[in-house]
Amino acid sequence: MGFLSIFRRKDKAPEQPKPTTQDKLQITSVIAQSAHFNGDLVLHEGVKIEGTVHGNVEIDGDGVLVLTGTGVIEGNVFARMAIINGRIKGRASIVKLVLQKDALIDGELRYGLVKMAEGAEVTGSMTKDAQPQREFVQDAANVMPLQHAVS
Repeated sequence: MGFLSIFRRKDKAPEQPKPTTQDKLQITSVIAQSAHFNGDLVLHEGVKIEGTVHGNVEIDGDGVLVLTGTGVIEGNVFARMAIINGRIKGRASIVKLVLQKDALIDGELRYGLVKMAEGAEVTGSMTKDAQPQREFVQDAANVMPLQHAVS
């Protein structure tokens, strides 16, 4: 082996595919655009909602809620992180929230941090809360039946 052979390039390992946004956000469930789900969703990982959910949505773990432009939630929402571009009609308690340009929240919103794009709307109240709590959305469900809370 000559002196220069130690400086030769070795074959590179094949490149690994880059993780997609969905991989980074730990999304394990998808509600399709054509789906209409009736009932409460309680998840421990992320969910992408493209369709309609008539009921409460709670992300119990570190997963993220992604509500696309076609997505609708008619109920209360609790999540540590959410990216919203669709519509929520009800109470929402979200620690880290991104409201994209087509987002509409019609109801009370409590948040820890929020990033709001031009065009996003909140019709109702917005309250900064250092630690938004699950009880905020659960109390609303206990006060009146869900169908009355979101009508």
